[in-house]
Amino acid sequence: MTGPLRFGTDRLRSKFTGDLGRILCACVILVLTASGISPLHRDQVLAGVPANAGIPVTLVNEGFEGTFPGTGWSATGHWGKSACQKKTGLYSAWAEGSGGLACSSTYHQNEISTLVYGPFDLSDAISASLQFDLWLWSAQGDTFSWQASADGVNFFGVSLTESFTPNWTAKTMDLSTVPGLGSLLGDDSVWIGFKWQTDGFAVAFDGAYVDNVKVTKSAAPKSQVFLPYLFKPCPPPGSLFSSYLLLGDTGSAYVPDNPSLDLGLGPDDDFTVEGLFYVADLENTTIDSLFSKQYSYSLYVIYYNNQPDRFIYKIWVQPITDYVYIYYETDLDIGWHHVAITFDNEYTSNWDLMAIYVDGVLARNSVSTEWTPGINNSNQPTILGGSYIGQLEEMRISNTVRYSGLTYTVPVIPFTSDGYTRALYHFDETSGSIVFNDDSIYGNTLTGQGGAVTAVCGGS
Repeated sequence: MTGPLRFGTDRLRSKFTGDLGRILCACVILVLTASGISPLHRDQVLAGVPANAGIPVTLVNEGFEGTFPGTGWSATGHWGKSACQKKTGLYSAWAEGSGGLACSSTYHQNEISTLVYGPFDLSDAISASLQFDLWLWSAQGDTFSWQASADGVNFFGVSLTESFTPNWTAKTMDLSTVPGLGSLLGDDSVWIGFKWQTDGFAVAFDGAYVDNVKVTKSAAPKSQVFLPYLFKPCPPPGSLFSSYLLLGDTGSAYVPDNPSLDLGLGPDDDFTVEGLFYVADLENTTIDSLFSKQYSYSLYVIYYNNQPDRFIYKIWVQPITDYVYIYYETDLDIGWHHVAITFDNEYTSNWDLMAIYVDGVLARNSVSTEWTPGINNSNQPTILGGSYIGQLEEMRISNTVRYSGLTYTVPVIPFTSDGYTRALYHFDETSGSIVFNDDSIYGNTLTGQGGAVTAVCGGS
């Protein structure tokens, strides 16, 4: 399991939350709609930039011509600067460069050495990659790897061994699909690294040389990141927000454990849990649970007013203590937000996949763990809310992966029950109700406790 996977953005918080903001929002949308501009690209039109524009940025450009290791780099073992082999310039980085060996010497046995750069920022990246030149002469059982990390400790990537025909070759790794880790796009602290590992058996000459290391990203223009989140007042009563579940600081709604809500247990058992929640102000600093089945899965939000808010999605491998989690950081603005967590059991033959989706975008995913046959089956109730001062709407639990791409359409009308729906709550009961009906075939009726009731959206 990797360490906590960080995801950071520096998103501008909305200041237009009162009547003036709603008037300005309505006027802008009215003008854009009348002009025939699709809602999908209103943010780019407002910002004066083309849709899908990206700004190329070089984050790392290292030829090892200067001081070793350079700024931002760290080295262990025998990595050092060398003139024995080089793709361009006078020098490269050699896995034996500080080991006292002459050029074309056989490399050391039983060693592990690393060359690491970071952290660097991919919080605004819409694409990113690592490129470098490699010269490798290695024997069976000895391995050279190029890798990436979200925490500077746990690295994942690609490995090579048994290279008996050394020559300079160009290598690359897409940082949106790191093997064993997934996407690092959106993460504000990312590392790349090279690892050289040998055993105590056969050796070859030289080992590994690295040259011309580059990390590049295509960055989203700041206006594209900010503007979609400027105007988000609570929508007026309508088909989706005519009523909702109102929660106080002790309010929640629960349904007792039953087989229809035991998700992700078998090798082919996937699930999605999703819903809409309302952020009422920017001063909240509580830890709010959105939904959970304790000792099986949960999603909660830690709100901050001086740093990004944090979603934490947790899955238990074994009861009580053995769990894994991923998290995603963002500045949530006032208004309604859609969030979904998915679990794809046997995403590949070696990995299962966890993912968080927020407001139409894949926020974080990870394929760093394998559950066999599935996640822990607890006998706890399924709970919506909990230490949560806010509103929930249109909550759905499904035994399938409903979101799998980089983007998705945020719901604007109520969900309809289908063959994958295990529970669906519209919260359309009479205002003040504490019993909330399930629109699926399973009859998973929720019961409110601690002051949880249905209420009408006030629009502010």
